[in-house]
Amino acid sequence: MGAEQPPGWAKPILVVEDDPDLRELIQFVLETEGIAVATVADGQAALEYVERESPSLILLDRELPILDGVAVAAQLRAAHGDTVRMIAMTAASSAAEFAREVGADDYLQKPFDVNALIAMVRRLVLEPRSDELLVG
Repeated sequence: MGAEQPPGWAKPILVVEDDPDLRELIQFVLETEGIAVATVADGQAALEYVERESPSLILLDRELPILDGVAVAAQLRAAHGDTVRMIAMTAASSAAEFAREVGADDYLQKPFDVNALIAMVRRLVLEPRSDELLVG
């Protein structure tokens, strides 16, 4: 069994990913580490979830049905400013560019190492926000 959820980490992270296999893998890996996870498969569902639940972090895919990651991030930033922390995820070689475009705190280029995912999620949730985009 994974570690207990870190103190003060009351809100789940939200995984916004349309690939069901990858979405389930990310959820399994993070929950095994004791991290609460919610998942949605499209951009509209992501916006609705954020309005209801206010997650501690969002893992946001670029290519999504209904609303893509760029549109989701733009609406989140318009409604919440930079209070919403995000990790941008894409298979495109321009992952860093996508992250800058949407104002993400960091990015993961698919395929990614699950240990890098765990470390990035823990760092972004538990450490104070930095104004610089970090390389994932």
